[in-house]
Amino acid sequence: MRLHDEAGFSLIEIMIGIFLFSLIGTGLVSVLFSVARGTETTARNVRVSEEARLGLNRMVRDVREAGWVQLANSNPAATHDSFTVKIDYDGDGAFTNPAAGTAQGSYEIVTYTYDAGADRITLTAPGVGTETIVQGVDCVRDAAAACKSNVFSFTSNRLEYDGNADGVTTLPEIDAAPCPPLSVTTLDVACSNGVLVDAELATITSLNVAVRLSAGGGSTDYYAEAQMRNRR
Repeated sequence: MRLHDEAGFSLIEIMIGIFLFSLIGTGLVSVLFSVARGTETTARNVRVSEEARLGLNRMVRDVREAGWVQLANSNPAATHDSFTVKIDYDGDGAFTNPAAGTAQGSYEIVTYTYDAGADRITLTAPGVGTETIVQGVDCVRDAAAACKSNVFSFTSNRLEYDGNADGVTTLPEIDAAPCPPLSVTTLDVACSNGVLVDAELATITSLNVAVRLSAGGGSTDYYAEAQMRNRR
């Protein structure tokens, strides 16, 4: 009587199968972890970006509503990384901030500062304190890693002071306005003395913001222009 061969797997075939299954399983697990990490990173970047935009939008809102602006540095050619605005949100004719420890509401005297060392923009309200409104902030840089422009820049819609006729009136051009300029009141008593006085600051109508926001290894360039509605 003949015995028929019984089909089956040899030990070597079983070991090869287990090895291949392990490779495939490891690859799948790696892909799943990679997708999970990517999703987490994306969510974190979106969250940071949204928080940054909220902070920047708050600053833009305050500038748009402001009727008064003061720069920390009176040199028209300086890099102006800090400025103060006053906004009469409650319409009482006075500029006041809520006392520390009380309901915050809308600050009416606010100083915004770009802190390059800490890569952040802060808000300071007298009597209340300082808070960070945007983190991971840098200037917008070119291919050579040089800043294309200042984080904050200020311009005026008074094109009669646009000395180089490029359509943008800058702080140095405001300071260099002739004395008296055209048919308006003299802006600078000393005539182009390199110091911005209140009458010159009163011609500022726009804040321009150019920042690079970084988070989780990624970055986004953000540009905004805030026109002071009460000066247009």
